[in-house]
Amino acid sequence: MRKRKPAPLAPPPAPSVPTAPPSPADFVPETAEEKAAKVSKEWKSLGMQVVEQNVRFSGPEDRADPYEGSGLEAFGAFFETFALPVVILAAVLIGVVAASTYNSDPQVYLVTATGPETSAVLVPVEEANGGAGPTPAAVAAPAP
Repeated sequence: MRKRKPAPLAPPPAPSVPTAPPSPADFVPETAEEKAAKVSKEWKSLGMQVVEQNVRFSGPEDRADPYEGSGLEAFGAFFETFALPVVILAAVLIGVVAASTYNSDPQVYLVTATGPETSAVLVPVEEANGGAGPTPAAVAAPAP
């Protein structure tokens, strides 16, 4: 019986090359003590180069946050003070508009389909009332 040979391992990927050099604003200047206290160790582990340093990492957390500080304090105080009254006022106005337009006279009537061959039809109020115009909102029913 033949034994299968394992497939050869793929070569390690090429190291990525940065597309643009870092800007000077990304670096924090070092003091003399930091320069003297730098320690760097390098070794290979599992076929990879390992570099260990005790230098300070300069990253995005070192930059100034535009949403922090007194710049937006006034906006926050305004929003905190007036947000709830504006929402309540908007809800009341929407309710008033909805209530005033709910029972207004119709402009068209919908005649539903009576079977699968017919379709629904919109009939203007003038045609439905024989040219008499819109009907009153409430009409008293005749006595029996």
